[in-house]
Amino acid sequence: MGLFSRENKAGQVDLNNLPCHVAVIMDGNGRWAQKRGLPRSAGHKAGAETFRKLGTYCKHLGIDYLTVYAFSTENWKRPKDEVDGIMRLLEQYLHECIDT
Repeated sequence: MGLFSRENKAGQVDLNNLPCHVAVIMDGNGRWAQKRGLPRSAGHKAGAETFRKLGTYCKHLGIDYLTVYAFSTENWKRPKDEVDGIMRLLEQYLHECIDT
């Protein structure tokens, strides 16, 4: 059972048994947006915000390392404007991290 898995009922976290490293594979943000009638970019933005919140939560819990896999080699085959939008989100996030 994972720390943030669906099997972990009611968001209960055993503070005495935390990992030192959490890894996340971001997938489906564009599909999430499309299902709601939103542009894919809205899904990418929502995914980035969720990752920010996760980072803050992990820091608060004392988790030392957070790894994210957010862009695969296949993603380069997407339309240029979509790739550019994702890269802008990444750039913005990195600037925010540097500034804090």
